[in-house]
Amino acid sequence: MTVELAVAAVVAPGGPPLAPWLDFHRRLGVARFHLYRTGEADIVGAPDVTIIDWPFARPHRPAWDHCLFHHGPAAEWLALLEPDEYLFATDGTDLPTALAEFRDAPAVGVARLIYAPDPAAAVPWQAVRRAPASLVLALPTFLAAPGRNPAEHGSYRPLSARAGFVVRPDRTWAATGRHGFAFRDGAAAVDENGRPLADGWADPPSHLRLRINQYLGTVGETLPTRLTEAAPVRARASEADLEPFRAEIDTAILPIAAAGDVASCKPGA
Repeated sequence: MTVELAVAAVVAPGGPPLAPWLDFHRRLGVARFHLYRTGEADIVGAPDVTIIDWPFARPHRPAWDHCLFHHGPAAEWLALLEPDEYLFATDGTDLPTALAEFRDAPAVGVARLIYAPDPAAAVPWQAVRRAPASLVLALPTFLAAPGRNPAEHGSYRPLSARAGFVVRPDRTWAATGRHGFAFRDGAAAVDENGRPLADGWADPPSHLRLRINQYLGTVGETLPTRLTEAAPVRARASEADLEPFRAEIDTAILPIAAAGDVASCKPGA
């Protein structure tokens, strides 16, 4: 049976809690989850969850290809997420309805906003300290183009521009990396405004219709560590690592949370 929307994710030991992530996306219309388990990651089974033990050292690209080939034909849309990424439509619409307007594109690249860890939060979306959408991190992977001066701020794309992909499996050829895909007939993914994505970047980022909220963990996931494929750091993030989150407080985070246990949340801004 074909479902409207499925999600794939790589799940590593010591990662964020899966229960609120699964529940959140279920409420928004995700009908199937394909979880690629690395190491001894703890995953509780459920009728809508497929667990695949995954031995690869760099797991994402082969996981996305495996999911496209083996599970893609059973879904109209497939979102490729991380367990700390919460995908939603900013007006509270369920995701299959929000994605319907992009049916002519092979994929939608969704821009993100990044939140600092909050040890006191009962669920990730209660974290309210957010990095500015314009925040730049001087990592080579964020250079806007080869040959740009790495010493200049303007040479880098903002962190929020790294797209999370929701693809149409029947029009997606293969993964080209952790954050990239090739589409059939040379088609291009688009952002929420219908603009073609350049090499997988939603730049300039736009968060008015679709959005990913990414919640850094409480075990020392610094921005450089989390946004590269470096080994995770198992220590609490330092004060310097949290400095980008000092200025912006966002209490209007996830609209769907109002239907659950965080009744005070309002639609995202």
